[in-house]
Amino acid sequence: MTESPTRVLSKFRAVLDCFLPDNKPMTLTEVAHATGLPLSTTQRLLRSLVAEEFVAKTDAGYALGVGLIGWASAVRRGLNVIDAARPVMEALRDETGETVTLLVRNGLQRICVASVPSRHVISQRSEPGEVAPLQSGSPSKVLLAWDPETTAAVLQRGLVKLTANTITDPAALTSELEEVRER
Repeated sequence: MTESPTRVLSKFRAVLDCFLPDNKPMTLTEVAHATGLPLSTTQRLLRSLVAEEFVAKTDAGYALGVGLIGWASAVRRGLNVIDAARPVMEALRDETGETVTLLVRNGLQRICVASVPSRHVISQRSEPGEVAPLQSGSPSKVLLAWDPETTAAVLQRGLVKLTANTITDPAALTSELEEVRER
């Protein structure tokens, strides 16, 4: 029985997504566990992704491959909002002295699509392409504060402790998002 092309693409995406945000190498078993796919299906998908260079196989396991770089670069170039936002981002950086980033929501994650770095030697750096979950950090809270459906999805997925300061209590996150809206 043949599988629907849409379902196959969903499985490929699930495999690729499990390497976000840091592209830490994972074993076949870890990928299968992270995606919830059977081991045999995961192995078949990884074999295809390796053949297309979307995933690389190393001694440490599997990781995202160089075949994705050209696509990521083309996506960035095609985002006209970056060109429109750059002068405003530079002005904001010059006024505050801090790094300014342009982020977009993608599912339950945020992706940095542009960054204007601070001129300070020591500063927070975010690079285009960096991915982070929508539950943590001030940029995520800004994105969630006016999006009750996505907030509900984040809460339903569960709040995972990512750092010592990550909010894991749903009531505390909800309260903080109310505070963000007031500010």
